[in-house]
Amino acid sequence: MLHWKDKTGLETIKLIVQQCTSFPNGLYSYQLPLIAKILDGEDVLCIAATGDGKSALFAIPIVILREYNTNYHLYPQGFPTRAHPFGIVITPTKGLANTFVYQLRRDFGLSVLSYNHETISRLQRNKVNFISGILECREWDLICLDPEHLTGKDWRAITDCEFFLSNLLQCTIDEVHLVDEWGRDFRIAFRIIGKFIRGRFPTHVSIVGLTATLLPGAPTTSICKSLGFYRNGFTLFRHSFPDLLSLLNQNCKTVISCQSMDVLYRVLVFLVRCLPINVNPFLRIRPYHALLPAEYNQETIQLMENDPGFMVIVSTVALSFGISIPTVLDNIGIDFPATICTWVQEKGRAGRNHNTIARGITFVTKQTKAAAQKSMQYIIHFILLSLNLL
Repeated sequence: MLHWKDKTGLETIKLIVQQCTSFPNGLYSYQLPLIAKILDGEDVLCIAATGDGKSALFAIPIVILREYNTNYHLYPQGFPTRAHPFGIVITPTKGLANTFVYQLRRDFGLSVLSYNHETISRLQRNKVNFISGILECREWDLICLDPEHLTGKDWRAITDCEFFLSNLLQCTIDEVHLVDEWGRDFRIAFRIIGKFIRGRFPTHVSIVGLTATLLPGAPTTSICKSLGFYRNGFTLFRHSFPDLLSLLNQNCKTVISCQSMDVLYRVLVFLVRCLPINVNPFLRIRPYHALLPAEYNQETIQLMENDPGFMVIVSTVALSFGISIPTVLDNIGIDFPATICTWVQEKGRAGRNHNTIARGITFVTKQTKAAAQKSMQYIIHFILLSLNLL
């Protein structure tokens, strides 16, 4: 049998994506090997920033197998597939599931069932035998449901069906960090997701965890243990801030401005992990924020001013006002702050020595870009109305 992660499989994936999706530049570089692993039935834990296209990891495999089965004569034969491929996405909220229903139909032409109390009640009122539709694997390409429904009585019966299990391609846990965060406190069903899927699903089903916020160390270890991800039995992919590296390799002292503590420590951990193992990271990089002791923050400023080997401060807004460090040449912002004034203050941390050439750079998320474009449309519409041109 061929494997999707082999060269021929990767080329086939790229060809199908090019033909069957509207992605102008194909898949992101990180998506291709992970999608291939999912198609091969391997487990994946993917930590990537919001807006990085994580949902493609449960949508694209369905698109690929649907096309592969329909036009089998166009592609090399022998790759693992399903007669009626479909997937499950475990979502923490009904709102997120409903978003996927709309988004995946719009972007990929997939039929998605949001399996929640309101949907079930509506289908029952309309005398729709939705359980039969699920078991036959023909009605929907993806089913989104919460952990409480997954581990309930109906789904225990559904997962007893061999035909259903034979066609199940993958089970994705979206916002997988909530397995710990919510499972500890008020939604116990999150804590038993791993036991349920490992006990009920066959080994050919790919188990996928997705999140933008999962720190290395104990939090990641806890999630892996809960979901049954062990050592060489799964792929851990962490795609955080790779574009930073080309900017930080230019021997310029830099302040990285973050809009939240969560982002600050994700950036810090990412950069620390990029350093050689024999280097003390905090002689090169340190955090700066209001919750740290004042003495620590002052020491960080002195290192930036006086130590030629110390290069990066990862900061919140606490470093954006009134603090002057003449050795800083670059300010890099991670997303746009709440106001233009704050953005100007951020960029003003670089180039305090007017005899130097400084840079101010901001990385903007897709959501921020979309919000800005929407605001511009409103402004243009308002101007045209004011000029009686509409």
